Amino acid sequence: SWLGADCATSIPGPGNGSYLWIFQDTIVGSIVNGMRNRECMPHNSVGIYTHGKLQHFLKGCDSFLTPLDPNRWYWTETGVVANDVFIFSQVMTLPCSIGCDQVAIA
Repeated sequence: SWLGADCATSIPGPGNGSYLWIFQDTIVGSIVNGMRNRECMPHNSVGIYTHGKLQHFLKGCDSFLTPLDPNRWYWTETGVVANDVFIFSQVMTLPCSIGCDQVAIA
C-alpha cells in the first residue's frame, strides 16, 4: 500500500475537476500496530484525484516511471496536460548512497 511520499505536485486534468498527482520517493508497505512498516521506497509514484478521492497507482516496489537505462531513475518534478500528459523529471544515476548525479532533464 502507498503510505506516503515527498515532493508532491498536482497537475490539473482536462477540465473535469480531476488532478494527476506525481510524487518523488514513495513509501510502500503496511500499517502494523499503528506504525508504518516500510517494505520498499520506489523513486516515484502517481495518483489520480477525482470526485474527492485520491487513487494511487503503484508497480509494487518499482518506480511508476522508469527510463530505459537500468542504471538511471526519474525524480519527477512537474508536468502539464496539453492534449496529452507531459511529466518533467530529473534523470538520476545509480547507485546512489549520499549525493546522486543528475544527468539530464526528461
